[in-house]
Amino acid sequence: MYKIEFISFGYAFDTSNVKNMEGMFSRNEFLILIECSKFNTENVETFENFLSGCDSLQKIDVSNFRTSSAKNMKQMFHSCKFLTSLNLTNFDTSKVTDMYAMFFDMTNLISLDLSHFNTRNVKNMFGMFYNCKSITSLDLSRFNTENVIDLSGMFKNCLELKNLDLSSFNTKNVKEMNNMFEGCINLENILGLDYFNTYKVQNINNMFKDCKNIKNLNFGKDFTIEKAEDLGFFFSGCNQLQKLDLTSFNTKNIESMESMFENCESLTSILIDPTKFITSSVSSMKNMFKGCSKLTSLDISSFSSDALINIEQMFWGCTNLAKINFSNKFNLKNIESMAGLFAFNKYLTSLDLSNFNIKYVFEMNSLFEGCEMLKTIKFSENFNTDRVYNMERMFFGCKNLNDLDISMFNVERVYNMRQMFKDCSKLSSIDLTRFRTTSVDNMVEMFSGCTSLRTIQLMPYYFVSDQVASFEKMFYNCKRLISLDISNFNGLVSLSTASMFENCESLLDLRINNFIGSEVINMNSMFKGCRLLRKIDLREFRGKIQYMENAFSHCDNLVSLDISKLYTREIKSLYNLFSYCNLLVH
Repeated sequence: MYKIEFISFGYAFDTSNVKNMEGMFSRNEFLILIECSKFNTENVETFENFLSGCDSLQKIDVSNFRTSSAKNMKQMFHSCKFLTSLNLTNFDTSKVTDMYAMFFDMTNLISLDLSHFNTRNVKNMFGMFYNCKSITSLDLSRFNTENVIDLSGMFKNCLELKNLDLSSFNTKNVKEMNNMFEGCINLENILGLDYFNTYKVQNINNMFKDCKNIKNLNFGKDFTIEKAEDLGFFFSGCNQLQKLDLTSFNTKNIESMESMFENCESLTSILIDPTKFITSSVSSMKNMFKGCSKLTSLDISSFSSDALINIEQMFWGCTNLAKINFSNKFNLKNIESMAGLFAFNKYLTSLDLSNFNIKYVFEMNSLFEGCEMLKTIKFSENFNTDRVYNMERMFFGCKNLNDLDISMFNVERVYNMRQMFKDCSKLSSIDLTRFRTTSVDNMVEMFSGCTSLRTIQLMPYYFVSDQVASFEKMFYNCKRLISLDISNFNGLVSLSTASMFENCESLLDLRINNFIGSEVINMNSMFKGCRLLRKIDLREFRGKIQYMENAFSHCDNLVSLDISKLYTREIKSLYNLFSYCNLLVH
């Protein structure tokens, strides 16, 4: 197989009557040099894909090309990744209507002089400079865009661009602006943005995504976006952006605001016009303010949730957010997921969710996780959990939560309660009398680290463990827990009870007499540090134990223990099994 690396054309190759050069050298991936400076191109109407896919091309001279007849330059230099410069001085683009991806993926192009380009008839500039990763500046001061319909992805991934002057841009006919500046990680200034007219724009999502060095964006009165449907990822990753004035935004048709401000880490204020920033059609606000760590307050009292389905992680990681203003319109009546909604809002002290009227939610995992200063949460009977199947880490790390009324919760469908209340270290009591745990298969560390918890109100016939695969550290470090009735726990499918009650040093009364645990292999440190327990009734415990280290270590007051049905033939270690059990007699 031959690899053509060099092609040369002389005067004998007469192109004076050629009208179509579409794809002439397309996909010649080994070509390094093309000598075509003698081409007569004055009658050529289309250059579409002229050099598209010439991945290895390092040199071509098009400075003598006459292009006065050209109408189509779509993907003309597409993926010419090794070209570092182009001399387009004599290009006449006055008739060109299509510049779609013209310089797309020219990753080593350093400079480009387009100051003489006449673009008055161009309709399509999609991805024109997309992935021009090395280009440092562009002079577009003579660009006339009054007929352009598509500007989407125009500057996407222009990694080295620092400044853009788009003052000449007339965007009155533009319908597509999505991804326009996405990935311009070093872009600091965009001049002329305040003159942008977006009346006709239909697609605008991801417009400034990952513009990591932009500090200011000035939108004028004509930046209305009233026909757009998607604002997803619009400012996502603009981590230097400090303030936003969005009072011109009319969002009446917007259906998605997913990740709109995600990881805008320096953002301190967002100004909107409540009469125009309308959310009644929005179905997703997932990750909307996620990672906005400098926001201290948020007024979304004008927000409506009529169409809202997904709200998960909406405020995740807003670590300085101390106040969120909701209204009755924000009732979440159609929501399906609330996972991580308020997670890691470290300065929230109270939440009034009494207006939340939920009935379709199936995910609540990490809902309040990491809300370290949260003291009270107000629920109402309308907080319906009938369909919820995941409550993993729901209140994990709510270190100051001292009052929690979840007596209205229905958990019959919940399968995951792993770390549900872990490290709720100020919680002193909790009423779980309505908890029917027939579907739960994971209770690992459910109450672990609840160091102030004295009472857990349960209905033993409801609070069962038929499906639970592991009880590891379920009540670990519940130092003040006095009594516990889990007499309906059978542990039939569980493999581990390791550290289940470890350091429950105030526990006086434990009812676990129906625990069979026939599949349990690990009971390391199960009762370690239960200093006040006098009796442990495990008469039905039939585990096939392999690990039993420290199982009853430091049970200082233990006088009675029945483990007569344990299968111990496969035990590998009995290290410190009964250490400090000085009172144990039978």
